[in-house]
Amino acid sequence: MTVCRTSSEGSAPTCGAWLSTKMNIFAVGHQDASLAFYDTVSNAVIGSMKIPGNAQINKVESHPTSNLVFAGMDDGTLVAIDSANFKIVAT
Repeated sequence: MTVCRTSSEGSAPTCGAWLSTKMNIFAVGHQDASLAFYDTVSNAVIGSMKIPGNAQINKVESHPTSNLVFAGMDDGTLVAIDSANFKIVAT
């Protein structure tokens, strides 16, 4: 079993999802609104970001055919992230 810390602040992970378009990448949401992308082949975090605000990420889902990842926040916000460049594209 491989274990990887995905949040430098030590915030607890709350949810995760495999990326449909890149099955070796796993997105992990955290209590502090940070989102990390973990590559299971290189065994490393390949990207991370902090979503504005402090709402916990409750759900992460991957679009079936594009690079979009959706994060459902505790405050009711839905955030769309481009997993190719780790940037928010819509809220």
